[in-house]
Amino acid sequence: RCGHTILQPPYSVVRVLEEQKRLLPLVVERLGDRWVVTEVCTLTPDVAAGTEILAIDGASMGSIERELTSFLPADGFIETGALRFLSRDFATYLALYRGDRTNEFRLDVRDPAGAERQLVVEAVTGAAFESATAGGDDEPEPLRYVAAEGDDPAIVDVRYFGAEGFEEFLDRTFTDLKERGTEAVVLDLRGNGGGKDEAGALLCSYFLDEPFGYFDRIEVTPRYEGIGGIAAA
Repeated sequence: RCGHTILQPPYSVVRVLEEQKRLLPLVVERLGDRWVVTEVCTLTPDVAAGTEILAIDGASMGSIERELTSFLPADGFIETGALRFLSRDFATYLALYRGDRTNEFRLDVRDPAGAERQLVVEAVTGAAFESATAGGDDEPEPLRYVAAEGDDPAIVDVRYFGAEGFEEFLDRTFTDLKERGTEAVVLDLRGNGGGKDEAGALLCSYFLDEPFGYFDRIEVTPRYEGIGGIAAA
């Protein structure tokens, strides 16, 4: 249950697996309680972004999720830790779990308009999958602030606690919010992978005007240098 303790095969083994495995040619992520296609793949142009995957080869996405997350590292008892790992590379985890070299996948889907249908997509190699996804390796900005306009709230998007310039970003952002008299703020933590304890506490301090507790219980090593200067007994 430690998100920092992960058992992985050597890269040489992973490379062989990636070359031999046949992958589902879709970028699929968990949004809310649904598994949704979030990126258009040139190999499956008839599957639009926003399409919900309901089942794969007759197995519901709920059952597939439960099976795959049971093999993935979590973050303590925070269930979203394993889901985040799975969302990062669903196609590869699915192929490793299945253990076969299937040539196609039978999908039950719901398109963005709400219509349900069945379709068959051809499985592809890892190399073909990488070259066919439009997004490539682009990563969203780790810190983003959008000021409020009209009736829309301001948005504070934090992808990592402790990204470079984190303290300065918070200072600029909340100074601007105060000067504008902003009354509504959306704190977007989707895709946030964690980070430094003190950074998370610092963010909380901008929303609270009195002392607050950050940990109910913590176990640390003798070299711990995190929040509060806690030392191991």
